[in-house]
Amino acid sequence: MKRILLLFVVGLLFRGISVAQEGVVFRDISLEEALKQAKTENKWVFMDCYTPWCGPCYKMMKEVFPKKEAGDYFNPRFVCVKYDMTKDENIGLAKRFRVGAYPTFILIRPDGTVLHKRAGGGDLDFLIPCVEEGLNDLTNLWGLEQEYARGGMGNVRLMAYQAALADAVDSDKAAEIYRELWGRLSDKERVQKEFWRLYTDNYCTFNSPMCAFMLSHLDEIRANTGREEVDRFLSVRYGKILEKWIKGLEIRDSISFGDLCAQVKGLHLPQLDEMRVLAGWVVEQEVQALTDWIAGKMPEVNSQAVRFYADAFQGISWGHDFEVPDNYDACGNRLAGLTVDKMERQGTKLTSKDLENYFGALSCFRRELPVEWCRRLVALGDKILPVLPDDEQLSGVKRTLDGIRRVVEQENK
Repeated sequence: MKRILLLFVVGLLFRGISVAQEGVVFRDISLEEALKQAKTENKWVFMDCYTPWCGPCYKMMKEVFPKKEAGDYFNPRFVCVKYDMTKDENIGLAKRFRVGAYPTFILIRPDGTVLHKRAGGGDLDFLIPCVEEGLNDLTNLWGLEQEYARGGMGNVRLMAYQAALADAVDSDKAAEIYRELWGRLSDKERVQKEFWRLYTDNYCTFNSPMCAFMLSHLDEIRANTGREEVDRFLSVRYGKILEKWIKGLEIRDSISFGDLCAQVKGLHLPQLDEMRVLAGWVVEQEVQALTDWIAGKMPEVNSQAVRFYADAFQGISWGHDFEVPDNYDACGNRLAGLTVDKMERQGTKLTSKDLENYFGALSCFRRELPVEWCRRLVALGDKILPVLPDDEQLSGVKRTLDGIRRVVEQENK
């Protein structure tokens, strides 16, 4: 009986080892040893450069590399190693391979030649095509560098080289090639789909000549590249900076608010136009205009929109070092009251996310809520919370309601 039990336990152990090794096998060896083993096994080296504080690094290590599909792809092709670049013994590696972002993966031949370097994390649908690109001398960084050094590189290939440098976070060289490419292109070429990436690149800043050209030739670029793709990019790009102005956050971009608004007007994108108006009220501290507008929108919009509008209201304070107009508190009181009314009307239709958004909005509109409103919110919570699913927002909502409940209890004493 003991022998059978022992064999069963051993079987489970081997089964656990088998399952554990289904994913990518990272070998606990130095890079020099990895290169020797790669030569012996006729493989390349895959080096993962990570840090303990990097969220995408952690996600890849816990969710991507352990997958069987990852192991099936990487283990037959590579000697895989991973190094924590914050450790003293690996600082030299970071300098040697000019690692400037995390995670970064590097593909290396057994002779030490770096074929490709790519920063950024993602799932297998992102990672494997990047590795395939790195194994192809027509698309990897090594092959593009050799082609550039020989001279005569065409504009499309030069843009591919610049993109590879940018992906590798070789910022100085990427900027140099970007400027070279821009100087080569004619105006006719600059509006073609093949060169659309020039405008999505970080070097095309809001006040750059490249951005000015894009805006002045937007109709042609939209026609050649596709309006949907172009407008999606513009919405994200301008939306991010407008959101900063709306929330009263520090703006590091060199463009002025006036110049930004002028650019947004020329895009003719309704969503951005609305954000531009909101940002203008925040910048000019037009609290009454903003309040009236939010009050008019309140009945028809969802909780996420209310939360965003509340950020704008709070931005009037944050963006001006908490110096606010005399009617700021009265306007906030009005909007907070409308929010509580809206919550009661939705009643049992409210989700945990809705409650999270509305409580966040209330904190922007008023620092402290009247006790009567607190009672209404507690009553609403007592009716809704028992039927809500236990999701990631619920615990935070319960803590908020507990705080509101304490205000009511304190008043009743």
